[in-house]
Amino acid sequence: MAIVALLAGGFGLFCCFAAVVLSIIGFMGIFGLISALSAIVFGHLALHRVKRTGEPGRGMSIGGLVMGYIGTVAWVGMLIIIIVLVSRHSGA
Repeated sequence: MAIVALLAGGFGLFCCFAAVVLSIIGFMGIFGLISALSAIVFGHLALHRVKRTGEPGRGMSIGGLVMGYIGTVAWVGMLIIIIVLVSRHSGA
């Protein structure tokens, strides 16, 4: 689970920042949000399992959590910026 959290977090960050650089929110942004949220879920599950069983993988699960939270914040920030720009452009 820690590996899944780390990979999902990395993919989420990649998609969110690729959507910003390419100025498209479409599929890249949605995949980024889904990946970031799944990294958060799997990261918390992995941390709980590591704490309960003593298995290795604490660092990977924390890395996945951090990237998942950063990706989620980036996605929300993109959404706010888009809403502000659209509202200014439409004259509302």
